[in-house]
Amino acid sequence: MLTLEDIDKQIRKLPEYHEARPFLCEGSPIDCKIFFIGLNPSTPISFWPYWSLEYGCNKKEWLSQTNLHYSYSLPPTRKRIERLFDILSAYRCLETNIYYMRSSELKSLPKEKRDPQFCYYLIENIAPKLIFVHGDEAIKRLGKEAKTSFIKGQFMSVKLFGNNTTIYSRHHLSYQCSYKEINELGQKFRD
Repeated sequence: MLTLEDIDKQIRKLPEYHEARPFLCEGSPIDCKIFFIGLNPSTPISFWPYWSLEYGCNKKEWLSQTNLHYSYSLPPTRKRIERLFDILSAYRCLETNIYYMRSSELKSLPKEKRDPQFCYYLIENIAPKLIFVHGDEAIKRLGKEAKTSFIKGQFMSVKLFGNNTTIYSRHHLSYQCSYKEINELGQKFRD
């Protein structure tokens, strides 16, 4: 059975793990059955002060620090992710990325730091029931692993890393998604 110690060991095996932001959730990631997957994190706030073996991930405190960093005006993608988390507050959700290393945009992330294996480890070992993947590159990478092309805006049942799951994909959440669409997405995921 997967433990927080197992996850901690896997994170610490990552090259430059001290700079990694492997995921965000409140508490233990182990029982999260909904994953939000993007391409790579852009927020520069460290993961490590908010991670402990006793609690897991303290996303509330991480988010509080992020708010301070951005002078209480979160970036567009973060605002939309948090809105979805709020809508789905009755469910355990985890946010992760194909690549765990931070950069403001993919082209500034060196190719040698584009490692998807930790994301795949989380999917394989936690076995989420629903994966929401956003952004063309993230969709393409996950589709390659599922050996299928995802159709944006549709729920698709797939086998991924040995687990049956449902994938829902769409364009990136940044400026291509209104708050009305976020509310509708949240409702679709709840249903």
